[in-house]
Amino acid sequence: MPRWSRAAFAVVAALPLIIMQPGVAQAAGNAKAYKLLSQTDGKGPVARWNPCAGPIDYRVNLTRAPQNSLPEVKTAFANVAKATGLTFRYAGTTTAIPAANKGYNGVYPAGTEIVISWVTPGVHSSMLGKTTTTAGMGGYMARSAFTASGAQAWSMTEGRVVLNATLTKKMARGFAAGRGGTTGQLLMHEIGHAVGLDHPKISDKYEIMYPMLTTKKATWGAGDLVGLRLVGKSAGCLYAVNPKA
Repeated sequence: MPRWSRAAFAVVAALPLIIMQPGVAQAAGNAKAYKLLSQTDGKGPVARWNPCAGPIDYRVNLTRAPQNSLPEVKTAFANVAKATGLTFRYAGTTTAIPAANKGYNGVYPAGTEIVISWVTPGVHSSMLGKTTTTAGMGGYMARSAFTASGAQAWSMTEGRVVLNATLTKKMARGFAAGRGGTTGQLLMHEIGHAVGLDHPKISDKYEIMYPMLTTKKATWGAGDLVGLRLVGKSAGCLYAVNPKA
């Protein structure tokens, strides 16, 4: 049966601004500061995209997006691709909205694996409620699969990213260090969820998957990179039928 998982990137106004040191190296942070969405306490089958099934096609719904958001989306995917070894391919724009509410288009175009959309909380998608202070949500759907060794796994079939149009229009842009976090950092975080990463249990503000926006430059931390490799190309092919049966 399909499996749905998602995680939030919360921005809570009552929390103090997190000040980071400028010029943080890409691999700064704790290499153990990562968590996979599909696992509990580091145990259980891993959910990931099948690197042997060809490029992962994504589309972007730019309605309600800040101006010039598409180049940021492409850069965020390039950053995920570099860290995972997975191949992502931009397939164009769409009107589809992940987990769309009634009256809105929730159907992905044929051949599309991931959709990114900006939404008004409480209006367009069930992933962001009306009173949320969350800047975005990311997740996936997956079906049962097997690794080359015959171990159980989850093969991702659909990625979902929704971004809060109300909050993102007020955020700093790009991937440089920025007060209150940037839209580039947010995109990398939510796409991180869509490829299988969760918020790490170890609190480490150097990680992009840290659950709060920070002022750090949008580069992966040491824990992020370990997690992304575990859900990436080096994990090997996935099979619908157990190859060892």
